[in-house]
Amino acid sequence: MEIKNLTYKEELKNINYTFTHKKIYGIVGNRKDSTLLLELIRGLKKPTSGTIDKENLKSFMLFESSDDQIFGDTIKEEITYGLDENDVSLEEISEKVGLDESFWNKKPINLSNGEKRKLVIASMLAFNPDIILVDNFLNSLDFETQKMFINLLKRMQFDDHKIVIIADQNTKLLYELVDEVILLNGEILLSGDKYDVFKNVDLLNELDVEVPEYIEFTNLVARRKSVDLPYRDRITDIVKDVYDNV
Repeated sequence: MEIKNLTYKEELKNINYTFTHKKIYGIVGNRKDSTLLLELIRGLKKPTSGTIDKENLKSFMLFESSDDQIFGDTIKEEITYGLDENDVSLEEISEKVGLDESFWNKKPINLSNGEKRKLVIASMLAFNPDIILVDNFLNSLDFETQKMFINLLKRMQFDDHKIVIIADQNTKLLYELVDEVILLNGEILLSGDKYDVFKNVDLLNELDVEVPEYIEFTNLVARRKSVDLPYRDRITDIVKDVYDNV
């Protein structure tokens, strides 16, 4: 998927980026602009100028509020809406998200917020999109559902070659999850490999974007011990580097 010279009114200008399969992207910076970019990719808004070439790829967006995207009268109806063209069963999807057969005839309006989150994840799996857009959705999940959802995204990234784009302010979570980061504030200020973006501490602070704690710790070791550790994704790797070098 390629975005060329994308502009939307006075809010976004000259956005250029190429998204490739088998990668997870994170968008940080201005929260409103991040949501707007996802809405433009999804086709919910039309750009003032520029193009988004999705090459006929299907996209699905997980909104910050699940109530904004639930339309079926029952859970079964909601999930099966996107199943017609896909080789996957209602039973399989229900098992993956933890909404078993006892939920199928319930009305979505009677679900808890956590169950509604699981329902929209199930709808996404049923639709089987090529591009998955996640708008400030992760932090609203309880720990177990968040873990389940992240594992699903990872499998869809590697096994199904999906493009996953996540707009979120939780930089610690993004740092552990994504491959590339876009720092967005009206325009793309910085983009590319997550380590290269997140190590720009001064710029992140200027935009009130939280610096991932792994980056902060690695920088602290460099200042206090004059040891340049590589940036890592997992705490176990950081501990090993400290043991080997400090």
